[in-house]
Amino acid sequence: LLHDLICGLAHLHAPDELELFLLDFKGTEFNIYAKNRLPHARVVAVDCDVDIGLSIIKRLGQEMDRRRKLFDDANVPDIRHYRERGLKLPRILLIIDEIQVMMQSLETALQRQVEGALIDLLRRGRAAGIHVLLATQSPSQVFSSQMLQQMAIRVCLLADQHVSRLVLGETNEAASGLQRQGEAVYNAYNGEPDKNVFIRTAMLEQDAIADMTRRLAEQARERGYRMPEGLLYFDGRSRST
Repeated sequence: LLHDLICGLAHLHAPDELELFLLDFKGTEFNIYAKNRLPHARVVAVDCDVDIGLSIIKRLGQEMDRRRKLFDDANVPDIRHYRERGLKLPRILLIIDEIQVMMQSLETALQRQVEGALIDLLRRGRAAGIHVLLATQSPSQVFSSQMLQQMAIRVCLLADQHVSRLVLGETNEAASGLQRQGEAVYNAYNGEPDKNVFIRTAMLEQDAIADMTRRLAEQARERGYRMPEGLLYFDGRSRST
């Protein structure tokens, strides 16, 4: 599902319209976007160190404040009005996979600090063009009610009733009735059961992802897009950047 979202968004939006910050606290699924140099990727961190994750979240908080100043100087309320004036500013999407690894490894005080920073990004970031996607296979004790209130859009693949209610909403058990691989419940209304949309995501093979990533990089070069210097890449297995 995450690969579908990344590849689909990269196909639809030019790299100067969308920047991707890809963090995985447990696996190495995002490696392919660094190795094949997806032009939209600004940060790729796999088997991610907690300190790296914290620094990226703080960096985006600073970028949000910088953008608010840009809007104030241009006398506009948000990124949409800013871009309508012909001023260029890409949207940013932060994707954090296996966020529970980071949250559960932190002491209580620091966990609250990180949660507060994420809630601030979720609450104020949309107007600034900074969006957050949080993914986990273990949602228990990860998403507080305050955090969930800021996430109107929720997607849940096959899960038991308890997990379905945690992700979609307290009265929404729809994900427990899914049958086929790749099926999911999409809900853009804070989990209201009557707003469920049933979808099915494709299974993308690594070769297909790599091929698409290379083609997008080639297209970007052909269109004269200058790749930004220094993709931040971190692999926790080798502790190298």
